[in-house]
Amino acid sequence: MKTAVAAGVLALLGGLWHLFGLVAAATSLVTTEAGWFQVVVGVGFNLAVAALLLPGSVKLLRRRPYGRLMVIAGVCAALLSYLLVILGGLTGLTDSAAGAGFAMAGAVLIITIVPAIVTLGLVMVPATERWVHEDADSPDSVRPASYADRPMEPPAR
Repeated sequence: MKTAVAAGVLALLGGLWHLFGLVAAATSLVTTEAGWFQVVVGVGFNLAVAALLLPGSVKLLRRRPYGRLMVIAGVCAALLSYLLVILGGLTGLTDSAAGAGFAMAGAVLIITIVPAIVTLGLVMVPATERWVHEDADSPDSVRPASYADRPMEPPAR
């Protein structure tokens, strides 16, 4: 349980981080002249990661199995975007890292990559999978009644 809740909270924080990144990237698109790399990585990946991590974390905390899969996909997309930003800075596709020193780049990497790797590790452990699936198989679990669960009744007169 502890691993699943920690993974859900970290995924929620990561989703909020990427939502902020999406707003910042969209703002920089309006105020500066951005190239295709900034559009794809800044807007595209932040949008995809936020769209996967925010609902995925809520679904994970509500013990929905597909929430776990959404968090895994969101963290993998986040790690890919971090890798693209690093490679873009090294190859000169983006000028955002032009004046940054090694200490600043290292701090940004620690702030972004380490929580993503920890989240991925926590969501992938078997304890999280068991916690997500244990409530669904329990005979004591309370399911909301639906129309398919009720027998057909004639209308009241």
